[in-house]
Amino acid sequence: MRWIKIAGALMLTLLVAKFVSTAGKESKRYEINGFSHVNIYENIGKKPVKFVVEGPRCDMCEVILKYRFKGYELSLPFSYKNNSWVLEFPPLRRGSRINYFIEIKKDNMVYRIPPEGDFTLKFKGEVGLLAIVLHVIFMFAHMFFIFMALLTSLLYLKGLDSGKHMYLYLLLGITSIILGGFVIGPYISYKVFDAPWGPFPFGSDVTDTKTLVSFLIWMAFVFVYKLKKASLKTLSYLIIAGTLIDVAIFLIPHSL
Repeated sequence: MRWIKIAGALMLTLLVAKFVSTAGKESKRYEINGFSHVNIYENIGKKPVKFVVEGPRCDMCEVILKYRFKGYELSLPFSYKNNSWVLEFPPLRRGSRINYFIEIKKDNMVYRIPPEGDFTLKFKGEVGLLAIVLHVIFMFAHMFFIFMALLTSLLYLKGLDSGKHMYLYLLLGITSIILGGFVIGPYISYKVFDAPWGPFPFGSDVTDTKTLVSFLIWMAFVFVYKLKKASLKTLSYLIIAGTLIDVAIFLIPHSL
């Protein structure tokens, strides 16, 4: 039964990992009237950002980068080089971001990429591979142990498990999120965004807020179980509820 639970927890963890939202963290080619642009969503390090718009050169053509930065509406022109319209944008301080779109003027017509809304480009600092790997390991270890606790709870309620390791799995899950989210996480946030810790109400970082909410929920359940001297049956229901909340939290787009 133990190996079945391990296999089940691994499958559930991988499933969550697969469906973790990457909204706003992908590039896509946008085309309009013979011009195309692949949006840029991040720039890591201190290298310039190279914007490229593929399209024809013509006497009446003009390609302009329109962007918002710190409340200002700004623009920069592209130059035609090597069969493409190109613009090199200087790197900004890590943690900065711009919202941009491409304006194309051709034959007295004005086109826009994207047709509606803006792209968001984040400027990030560099962080060591070891920190990233450890962060990922601990955060998914958190989900693994929570799923172990969940499966133990379900089997216990069905009379197929003694439930004696249920609380241990919960503590291991909490320990993992402390190490991944509150020890390594702030270091990564500082290196990437120059902001070590910023959950609501102290800041507006989505990932930090997600981590804090998850931690507080599980700690509340631990206090209920220990201080109220609740039964394993009660703990089982708390773990089931907590897991549903945790999965929903994990599926909220990551701030990185």
